[in-house]
Amino acid sequence: MANIVHAPLGQHVDLDSQINQTPDSDTCWRQILNVLWARQLTIHNVSTRRAELNCYFQYYATQGRQALEDGGREIVYRSHREFLEIVQMIVTGKTRQEIYQHVEQRVPSPRPNNADALVDNAIDLAARLLLMIQVGDPSHYILNRCEEILWEQGTIKDFLSLNFKTQTVLAIDQTKLDILFNARNLDRIAGLKIEWTFNLADHLLLRDSEHDPDAIIHIFHCASFLQNIETRNRQIFPNNFIDETLRTLALLMPPNNKDVIQWFKKQRSSQGLLDVTAVQLPLLKIKDRRIENFTFWRDRLVILKQRFDDADPSSFRQWRHDKRKKVQFYTFWVAIVTLVLTALLALIQDVEAALQVYKAYKPTSPRI
Repeated sequence: MANIVHAPLGQHVDLDSQINQTPDSDTCWRQILNVLWARQLTIHNVSTRRAELNCYFQYYATQGRQALEDGGREIVYRSHREFLEIVQMIVTGKTRQEIYQHVEQRVPSPRPNNADALVDNAIDLAARLLLMIQVGDPSHYILNRCEEILWEQGTIKDFLSLNFKTQTVLAIDQTKLDILFNARNLDRIAGLKIEWTFNLADHLLLRDSEHDPDAIIHIFHCASFLQNIETRNRQIFPNNFIDETLRTLALLMPPNNKDVIQWFKKQRSSQGLLDVTAVQLPLLKIKDRRIENFTFWRDRLVILKQRFDDADPSSFRQWRHDKRKKVQFYTFWVAIVTLVLTALLALIQDVEAALQVYKAYKPTSPRI
């Protein structure tokens, strides 16, 4: 994961600063978030919630840095304020074409050959800052993404409705996603490599790697972003989409599971800044764990559950953690204990035999 890029020491960053200069003051954070999340945050709100907000601003900083690489020759806008103006046009329901016409006025004269790209890249960056979805040409951002997602026409609501449809193609009849189905066990039992992502579109996406024997599961971890964008959700995201996404995180990282929480802490220490809010979400009720209660993420959950159920332990580590089949699990540990006791008894017998041989060759001398 990319690190936050701060402005040079002593340099004041405000909304008129270039987008690659990371805002670090409570005032600037407040102004940015009030536009992006349709919130009315105060300075006090921001200062007391910095740990929670750090995750989003890590993403924001990475996007801003990439936008002005090579002197920003591929983008027409420069400042935080200008991109927030595009965001405001996006959330008020203007179409891509209407926004394009507005931004196009900033293209320098004479019109360069890459004028269309300059405008499109500015609009795509504003959309990425608003949605945490990697919209646009992959060459213009550095975060990994599995699929190209283009917003070419219509409003942002049209775009989101097209890309986040309800999924009911695959199904597991009346299946409950039991408590063993969590992110820790996907890693330790199913052998899946967890790749934490800042790209919402990659959430729960399972893919096989050409250069790695382990399959990869992408998990969008920025729960604080999802919670804070709730107001905006009612305007642009499909109904219940954000709520369901939060429930998938609560499903994979239940807050009452100490093993999962401890595993997540180790992930944070090795992977960088992960959003701790992901393991602090409300606990799901039993009825909320049924697959039919998920619509937007159902197909990906079905595929993931099938991969989990079909995974056979292939290493001692996986055997040790696999409690899906209790008879098999206890048989494994009985076999381990039996093996250890057999080895211990054999060792004791060997030691006794060695002592007997030793005494036979060197008998104890009689006392005078």
